[in-house]
Amino acid sequence: MNKLKPMLGDGALMPKRSGASQTARVVKQKKTLKNTAKRVMSAKKATKSLVSKRITLSKTNSRKVTSAKRTNKRKIPKKTKSRASK
Repeated sequence: MNKLKPMLGDGALMPKRSGASQTARVVKQKKTLKNTAKRVMSAKKATKSLVSKRITLSKTNSRKVTSAKRTNKRKIPKKTKSRASK
């Protein structure tokens, strides 16, 4: 019964490594989230501070941001002359 040796299954052999990958994943998620928000907000001519505030509030806001992105995708067709009229 040696308490210093962790069992193979409980993940205590590489605590630093698993933690690092976890934080890396979270950081990546936050980064992508911020980037999408920046894209959306720049389309709406908003300031960066507004974006960061919007992001750091909560996860529900991230959903709002994605919905905003969806509405931005609906493009208004440009009124162009047809080739025949030229």
